[in-house]
Amino acid sequence: MDLNNRELAVLVWVAAFFGFTFLKDKNGRVLESFKQLIRAFFAPKIVVVMLWGVLWVVLCVQGLRYLGMWEIGNLKTTLLWGVAFAFVTLLDVNRVSEDKTYFQTTIKESIGVTVLVAFIAEAYSFSFIAEMILFPFLCIVAMMQVMSEKDPKHAAVHTLTNALIVITGLVYLVYGLYMAANDLDAFVTWHNLREFLVPILLSLLFLPYLYMVCILVSYEFILVALRWTFKDDSLRRYAIFQAVARFRFDIDGLRRWKRHTNVFPPGSRESIRQSIQEIKDYQKRERHPPVVSPDLGWCPVAAAKFLADQGLATEDYHRTFDDQWWASSPSLNPNKDAFL
Repeated sequence: MDLNNRELAVLVWVAAFFGFTFLKDKNGRVLESFKQLIRAFFAPKIVVVMLWGVLWVVLCVQGLRYLGMWEIGNLKTTLLWGVAFAFVTLLDVNRVSEDKTYFQTTIKESIGVTVLVAFIAEAYSFSFIAEMILFPFLCIVAMMQVMSEKDPKHAAVHTLTNALIVITGLVYLVYGLYMAANDLDAFVTWHNLREFLVPILLSLLFLPYLYMVCILVSYEFILVALRWTFKDDSLRRYAIFQAVARFRFDIDGLRRWKRHTNVFPPGSRESIRQSIQEIKDYQKRERHPPVVSPDLGWCPVAAAKFLADQGLATEDYHRTFDDQWWASSPSLNPNKDAFL
């Protein structure tokens, strides 16, 4: 499991950063914060999710190994994928569960041309000295890009940092293509093909587990919140049973029902069933919008999508207080110059 110059440079800089930080930590505040972070990470629920995730990845690797798509030489790539994709994604599972397009987007990105371009760009590294210089430079440029993106006054800086990142990426890609062309026999091998396919296959195989975690997390947040809606324990247990039985994997419907019960708290078993059926009817109308004559007005389902291409797609059209119906979109920060 040899490390290339780029990976060695990253390890050296990361070790130097932590070493410098802890040496300058005279009061021990940074060390104490780091300890608290470690304690938070080892919370029982996080540990259980991570351990099951490790088991899932091990089973996936064994399956790929059985099919001849994985060997011990791919261990480094697997570990890097585990940290960069699986670990980071599980830590951010709340955001993933709220993003309706995450799984479709991940699948498209996993099998897109960008993956091949990134693989070629990362196949070869520069000398150790060059990588030691490039890594902090790119980190600084990336931080400047993020900071300048938030303020229109720094638009010139944002444009410059974008250009630097693109140019650096092109340099890596051209260098990778040049090295591969000069040593084509060494580049076009079964090992490199597996190195290319293993992260893609593992990402796709990891999505079912991630999907199940998202469902469990969503159910936990929503069903725990039902304690404030249903004061009666038996009624709350019945509501939970009905929600799980009727919505199952439909997290969007479950969230809508939770919002609905906040506005119209069910007071009986019959009203619980009616509230769930009302959400089901909403969803059915969205899938099959009714035809509305222009003389009568505008179909709410079509109206909600009218400004979608402007970044103002609304959430679902639903009933709220005083039997008023409405749909709202997330806020949009317009570019000040373009707006004026």
